[in-house]
Amino acid sequence: MSFDVRISEYPASDVVRVAARNSLDGSLIFADQVFRPAVRHPDFGGAGLYAVFCGAELIYIGKYLGLQNDFSGGNIIDQRWTKHLGTFTMRTRNLGFSKRALAEITAHLAGCAHEIPTAIETGFRDARSEVLLQKTGCMTTFQRFLVASRIWQQTNGDVTLDDFKFVYAKIDSDLPVGVVRAIVTKAEDAALDIIHPDGNTIAKRRDTMLPRVTELIDLFKGFLTDANLSFKAWADTRGEKLETTMTPSTEPEETGAACKFLEQIVVAPEAAQRFIENVIERFDTVDDSTINYTDTPDLRVRRIVPGALGFINAATLSWQVRHQRLLLRSLLSQSDLAECGLRIDRVGGLVLAHESFLPVPLLESHGDQIIKALLKARATRESRN
Repeated sequence: MSFDVRISEYPASDVVRVAARNSLDGSLIFADQVFRPAVRHPDFGGAGLYAVFCGAELIYIGKYLGLQNDFSGGNIIDQRWTKHLGTFTMRTRNLGFSKRALAEITAHLAGCAHEIPTAIETGFRDARSEVLLQKTGCMTTFQRFLVASRIWQQTNGDVTLDDFKFVYAKIDSDLPVGVVRAIVTKAEDAALDIIHPDGNTIAKRRDTMLPRVTELIDLFKGFLTDANLSFKAWADTRGEKLETTMTPSTEPEETGAACKFLEQIVVAPEAAQRFIENVIERFDTVDDSTINYTDTPDLRVRRIVPGALGFINAATLSWQVRHQRLLLRSLLSQSDLAECGLRIDRVGGLVLAHESFLPVPLLESHGDQIIKALLKARATRESRN
């Protein structure tokens, strides 16, 4: 079977666009940017290894597995690189924290505040934890916080895409999907066994030499080729099916609630994908609202409010694979929905009980009206959760 590794370098400014927004009330005051893909092209899909450089320094190594049923698919810019720029600059509007990450950061600030830029220390002091502790789709870690703090000291917090570069080594092969995904996972394990970039979460961290771009390109090709050969040798020796068990990941882009939702959407019809992208972009401009995700999986439109919870759910969207449609849950009345070309199709048992079915043709013909309905739900939602 064929097996080749294609490696490319991409300055962040060539593949990502950044725009200024207002920060969320109660969040980090400096988290006021959004990062979006600047290009869409098949070259940015496919299973492989990638790296993030800031200047000449390697700060992160990761893997991308493509789609579950198509390792050559997906969009690494949207699903990985925009999120890394958001976390390593700490400027993305939808920055989120796990309880563990926020606790580690808070403890670090208490003990080492003199080593942290004043703007960061003040931002965390003034932010509300209930707002920070949301599953936003751009979750950071303690290690990334440390790297971001160091970058802040060099840039004074300014976002300069020219400072960042990506290296992307992806597999071109006719091997089965599961085998390719397992090869990539094995190659990442090998890379992180000998290279410990500061931005990776590594249990037994040690000081290691960090390769330059040209050196890493050779290493990536070697890791992927060796992983392929070891799988082939294993299968030839045993005469059995190739092992495709994945090593569990600890990085949020691969394990979070947003990943579960977006894995469904990325294989949905293009109209559904574009609609979800439009929803996310639209709510990036709404000062008191945010997009969150749950393990259901679903996408939730939330309004930030004072109080212990910190938000109220205005509407949810989930993808129904069997019916190939989105399910909208809200408390919008029949008349409110009718104004947007929608209706209540079913009354469910959840708090957001009014359910509307959104098949792909409706998304194509009434996408803008549906977003208006979401905005209305955000504006009229009362304090029930």
